[in-house]
Amino acid sequence: MLDAFQRLEREALLYAVRFADVRRINLRAFRHGVFYFVTAEAAVVLAVLHAARDTEDELTKRRTTYG
Repeated sequence: MLDAFQRLEREALLYAVRFADVRRINLRAFRHGVFYFVTAEAAVVLAVLHAARDTEDELTKRRTTYG
C-alpha cells in the first residue's frame, strides 16, 4: 500500500476521475482502491475501499465533509 501512496504523492493528477472530482488509484496486492481528490495544496484521501463496495454513494457522503 505504501507504493500506492508514494505514486499518489508524485502523480496524483495522472489517475482518472471516477465521478465528480474523486479519483482512484488501485492497490496492486488487493482488490481495493484509494479514493481521493486534489486541491491546490494536496491530494486528500477519502477512503480505501474494496472494489465491490458501492463506492460512489459512500464517497459522495464523505466528499461533502470537505466542501
